[in-house]
Amino acid sequence: MKKYGELTRYISILETDDGGRWAPVQGKGTKAEPMQLPFVTYSAAVYQFIKDFYFFEKAKAPYVHQYNQLLDSQGIKLNSEFLIIERIGTFDDETVMTVIMGIIRNDRFAEGTLRHFLKNGVMVLLLKRLAYLDEK
Repeated sequence: MKKYGELTRYISILETDDGGRWAPVQGKGTKAEPMQLPFVTYSAAVYQFIKDFYFFEKAKAPYVHQYNQLLDSQGIKLNSEFLIIERIGTFDDETVMTVIMGIIRNDRFAEGTLRHFLKNGVMVLLLKRLAYLDEK
């Protein structure tokens, strides 16, 4: 099996999966009916991908845990303007793994980050880059 096969198997799944949906704002913002801020409910496939990514990271890529330092040292920004196909095509496998971890972790602090990168195709591009590097 390829080094990243456990993760790249999600390419076709994430290409067709809706990723998740925003849960609507609930409540009126009063003491009797407090407002619940919107949040993303991810699909079962996305939750499984996240779980498998963390498992893979712990078992085979512990360096990814230091994603903030790795991203900063390489000047990588986690936004759509920076993560374009031409730039992703220059990433090595460690950089791709670090970017994926950064996206997943940033979703904890900026709700919808992961959904954004699923919807615009960046997550699939990152996985395709891993698949390409696995072929080399």
